[in-house]
Amino acid sequence: MKKIFLSLIMSALLFVPAFADDTNAVQKSNIEIKNPNFENAKVQIAEELNLSKKQQKKADKIYTKARAKIVVLNNQISDKQKEARMIKLSRIDTKTQLERLIKINGEIDILYQTRDKIHNGAMKKFDNILNKNQKKIWNDMKLHGSRFFPEIESMV
Repeated sequence: MKKIFLSLIMSALLFVPAFADDTNAVQKSNIEIKNPNFENAKVQIAEELNLSKKQQKKADKIYTKARAKIVVLNNQISDKQKEARMIKLSRIDTKTQLERLIKINGEIDILYQTRDKIHNGAMKKFDNILNKNQKKIWNDMKLHGSRFFPEIESMV
């Protein structure tokens, strides 16, 4: 009995840090902040790649479509994280609490994977609209992408 109780407590300790770090992320994701540097970066990228108007329209369409799906997934992730927090604060027995947290954590993982697939698919579609020279420039830009967002570099 002591071993079971001890293993349950150890399992609970594994989940606490994973959800504690997401508190700020959830609060930030609920507030849609328009980043002016992102708009500037889009313009810079379009100029450096020398995108035609047709390519720019396709890129905007790809971005808008993917962004809409990603926002929905981010909201679902946020809801699941809130649900996990509520379960942790509830007064149900530890075993039931752990079972629910494991299930929710699995659902969150699936949502993250889905979001990554959408993002990667959008990146592949964007790569497909570029010509050979633009692809070379784009790959170089991705390697040095932090120059478009210097405030991110200072946060790391």
